Amino acid sequence: MRRPPRTRIALAISCVVLAAAGSGIGVMMSSSAPTSTTVAAGSWSASASVTPYGWGVPIKASVQVSPASGGSNIQLKMAHVESGYTCTMVVVGTDGLNRVGGSWTAPSNGQITIPGVVSISPDRISSILVNLPNGSTLLSLNHPK
Repeated sequence: MRRPPRTRIALAISCVVLAAAGSGIGVMMSSSAPTSTTVAAGSWSASASVTPYGWGVPIKASVQVSPASGGSNIQLKMAHVESGYTCTMVVVGTDGLNRVGGSWTAPSNGQITIPGVVSISPDRISSILVNLPNGSTLLSLNHPK
């Protein structure tokens, strides 16, 4: 039985994604379009969700970025994260440089808030990434520009 072209293309893309990810942890099978808004002068917020391969419930994330003395305060909130899941918050500047904002292992209740401080102002942050231990990006929260 021959599969329809759309099914073959989706299957081929899934295989490539699985091969590229190596372990398969965090492979995105579906994700929602990130949203972002400016909440106050210099501050901004964004949200996104992603469903890793084999999960039925999407991981949801939101971030609030606000000015701080000498940089920015960051509050990253994540929900529906599997217990023991390890991630790193990477702040990407408009200069193209990456700055680590924190690392964590998800608690058993699947809810976590990660506070961070970086030495660049909110308007100089282009996005905040949540990366997996293998360096792949689980999700991205983008500045609303």
